[in-house]
Amino acid sequence: MRKADLVKELNKFSKKSLIETLIDVKLQRPSSYETLLLIAKRNEVDILEKRRNSKYKKLEKLKKACCNDNSDIEYKSDLIQNIFKLEKEIKDITKNVMEVLERKSN
Repeated sequence: MRKADLVKELNKFSKKSLIETLIDVKLQRPSSYETLLLIAKRNEVDILEKRRNSKYKKLEKLKKACCNDNSDIEYKSDLIQNIFKLEKEIKDITKNVMEVLERKSN
């Protein structure tokens, strides 16, 4: 089974069920909790970075559209507002990535 297929199947379960399953697997397969937390942290950062990259692509499209001289002022104003909104979302995602990386494994 591919990772993408597994993710689709796991998304059908509740968060609590997945956490309990993870704990059961951990108890059956001894490895350090630190390793498990590092894997979870890496996966969370990967997800956030993919989301951020997607926002960057949208931002570039908006900037190109805003540079089009054939647009009226209202349309450009909306584009500029959307650009600022996307830039804030990207900043927030970057902040979330930093928070995940700074988490201590307790």
